Amino acid sequence: MKIFKALLVFALFVSFVGCAEKVTVFKPKAPVANVSMTQLELAELITDSVDVGKLMASPHRQTVALPARFPSVESWIFHAPEAAQIRTSANRTAITTFIYLNLAGTDFSTGKPWNPQKEISRGEFAQILLDIAMRLTNSKVLANEFKGQRSPFSDVTEGHSAFHAVMVVSSRGLMKAFDKKTGKFAPNHIIKVNAAKQAFSELNKLM
Repeated sequence: MKIFKALLVFALFVSFVGCAEKVTVFKPKAPVANVSMTQLELAELITDSVDVGKLMASPHRQTVALPARFPSVESWIFHAPEAAQIRTSANRTAITTFIYLNLAGTDFSTGKPWNPQKEISRGEFAQILLDIAMRLTNSKVLANEFKGQRSPFSDVTEGHSAFHAVMVVSSRGLMKAFDKKTGKFAPNHIIKVNAAKQAFSELNKLM
């Protein structure tokens, strides 16, 4: 009888573990400070660092462009083949919020497929920070604040797509020159996690 009970308990344990494995989803390791920032890590950082409710309510937020057959972001996540990674992610809530925010410089804002492992460039991050600042202050003035002015960075002139964003964030101390010797901003270089966290910390002080 004791052997039978022991076998029954063991069988139940194996069954439980088997079920647990089926629902266990991959969760990325906590970002290391000196590594590159990906869209997934950025999604988590934004939901932890910024007043998401205010960003959502901002009149400056653009509606996410989805295929006509999907009436909402949730519908797209649950049914679209390309959203399979999101459905099985332990970070689905942060990702869904990130997609809804539709921040400038991110995949959805440019019509590209969602790629959680895509690394964020410094130029893209500057655009994201500017978009967030505009929504938090409910003002579009920031977008044209430096129109007609000369850039202090030789690699980000007025014709550059991130010009206004770079000018705004650098003038507020949110981001600095990538190389102090050359004075270049390096908009195509990937933003590091520690630099991104520092930028959000400084942004919150200004709001």
